[in-house]
Amino acid sequence: MKDHSRNLLTLAVVILASACAQSEPVKSLRMAFPHELVTMDPHAHADAVTGLVLSAVYESLVRFEPGQPVKPGLADSWTTPDESTWRIHVRDGVRFHDGSKLTPEDVISSIERARASRILGHQLDEIERVELLEGDERTIEITTDRPAPLLLTRFESVPIVPRDFNPANPIGTGPYRWRVGSVQGPVVLGRWDDYWARAPDFDEVTIQFVSVLEELAELLHNQKLDVVASVTASYVKDHQAAQSWRVVALPALATTYLGINVTQPPLDDLRVREAIDDVIDRPKLVAEVYAPGLAKPATSLVSPEVFGFSPAHRRHGGDLAGAKRLLAEAGVPSGIRLELDYQERYAPVIGPLVESMADVGIEIVPQLHQYESFYRRLETAENELFLFSWNFNIADASPFLDAIVHSREPLRGLGSFNAAAMSDPELDRLIEEAAHETRSETRLELLQLVLADVGAVHAYLPLFQPAVLSLVRTPFDIVGRQVRPQNVRLRD
Repeated sequence: MKDHSRNLLTLAVVILASACAQSEPVKSLRMAFPHELVTMDPHAHADAVTGLVLSAVYESLVRFEPGQPVKPGLADSWTTPDESTWRIHVRDGVRFHDGSKLTPEDVISSIERARASRILGHQLDEIERVELLEGDERTIEITTDRPAPLLLTRFESVPIVPRDFNPANPIGTGPYRWRVGSVQGPVVLGRWDDYWARAPDFDEVTIQFVSVLEELAELLHNQKLDVVASVTASYVKDHQAAQSWRVVALPALATTYLGINVTQPPLDDLRVREAIDDVIDRPKLVAEVYAPGLAKPATSLVSPEVFGFSPAHRRHGGDLAGAKRLLAEAGVPSGIRLELDYQERYAPVIGPLVESMADVGIEIVPQLHQYESFYRRLETAENELFLFSWNFNIADASPFLDAIVHSREPLRGLGSFNAAAMSDPELDRLIEEAAHETRSETRLELLQLVLADVGAVHAYLPLFQPAVLSLVRTPFDIVGRQVRPQNVRLRD
């Protein structure tokens, strides 16, 4: 009888201990991203993963999501007395991670630092002067040399840092502070207890950069991750997740393209580029690569949600007879070989593209590249064909045209990703005119004209608009449209 009572007491203790363990709040988050940071300097990159990770540490004057109005961030209000003046009030009561107070002087120095950046400078080249507004110790006044209708939204990509900032010592105002880490990872972030807005859910966030799929599978199997950002549809299909994992599909204003270098023979012949465009059957491609609902065929350079879109610019493809006729007119022999540069995440697209091009006598030779070598070849236009994606962080065609279509002008930061090696002075003029036009109707007409001209060149062939797929373990959840540390919450 005593043994029975002792057993019951032991069982009760075990159950109580188990219940207490289950009720303990989750204090840490473990995340994985598909490649390492390109830099620890928030003003020296245009990389999506780097931006997502660093956004937990650094904040900007405004917050912006495509399709929504600009929201206050470290700026709590702003006015535009005229077309060339912005007055921005800097939020009071915000502290950097070293305990110092955010001041307008920090904002001014951050903007000047971004203006000097090779990456961000071109977005701010309209700025003529940034100074403290006389008689108002919390407001800065920005004067531009010409109208800059997109300036406020562009400030979303300008993190605010202290005046004496050193990228090797990351200090921002974000919900998490940098504890330890490097560009190769892992990175460990800690909750910033003096954060001015909603506190994050976790005391600590550990971030790994996992580009090797076998390594990722092992980490998932051993339950060593809570959120895996940006996985491919084929990975989800080929690796059945454990019951505690679920696939989260977030809508994104992004388009995946097949790029064509217009200076490489025979691709320098417009008829050859148009033939390649004619071959691609977008709905068929999406059906072969994605499960239903995870991507949409892209039949125009920008999606309907992006300012500049026109229904008149749609293309459909799948015209094999027309493609063969164009190739014959261009004198391209059957069996011609073209190299296609791609990264691992585009691997599912390769097979369908190779097969479709083979139907018209074009042999595609896929060339797999790691992140650094791939983007180095984009920057130097060493490619023949290449697969890439563009994220429309601003739901407007201008940033896309500035970086992808405009002739390369490194000193102005224009054409930085013009891997198609396009160069057209008239297009450049129209692109710049559209970026500074303040009348919406006129600006829309200009953008539509530019996009129609670019489409006629057939240098960038839109393929599809994919959702962003992530793996999330119970009880974690993602809020908003981006997989960032501060957007991961515990489910109620």
